[in-house]
Amino acid sequence: MLAPFCCSAWATSLIPQGEGTARNLGAVFSEGAIPASTRRRIGAFSRTVVASALGVMNGDDADIVLVSRYGDLSLAYRLLLDVVGGALPSPAAFSMSVHNAVLGVIDQLRASRTGHTALAASRDVLGAGLLEAASRLSVCPGRAVLLIVAESLFHPDLEQFAGGRGQEILVMMLTSTEKAGGCVPVFSAMAGSGLHEADNQVLQLVDWLDAPEVGAALSWESQGLAWSVQYAS
Repeated sequence: MLAPFCCSAWATSLIPQGEGTARNLGAVFSEGAIPASTRRRIGAFSRTVVASALGVMNGDDADIVLVSRYGDLSLAYRLLLDVVGGALPSPAAFSMSVHNAVLGVIDQLRASRTGHTALAASRDVLGAGLLEAASRLSVCPGRAVLLIVAESLFHPDLEQFAGGRGQEILVMMLTSTEKAGGCVPVFSAMAGSGLHEADNQVLQLVDWLDAPEVGAALSWESQGLAWSVQYAS
């Protein structure tokens, strides 16, 4: 069983695949908070991740964990089209296609050498990210962990593989329960029962965070663990 930990701040940006309106909730900063020189060299997906991370941290320090299934898939696909077409890929675009590139941008903007971790996971990105964050908090309970779960939109040529999923970016500042203040969501986990793992865990968690109800819990299974989160004062 993992030691419980809490979420002191969060932000999310959701965009349906195809045509749809972005749904931004929580502490998402405007892209204007990103220096113009940085905005020009990163794509829309990375800009949203950076703006959300800066908004949730709000000047505080934290270890950063990013977990994603594909990273910026549209950017990677455009680079592949360049290669197939015999064109020279953009060096700047290639550098930003690396899985942890956006974390480097965040660290540069906050002038931090704390370090970060980027994970490539299967469909269970939320469970993989929570497990990594919980492990870090158990080793250094006095430090916060910024967890970024980020899935980009599929390139239009690849929409048939999207399975109805769009852009899903969820950023949470996680701390040990000893540092919690006020009524905050508290995560806990114990050995799972082997039940089927839900395929829309991020969306379920966002809906739950957006409609807080003290005492009401959200439960799911992933990474062999039975997770639960509920607001506790």
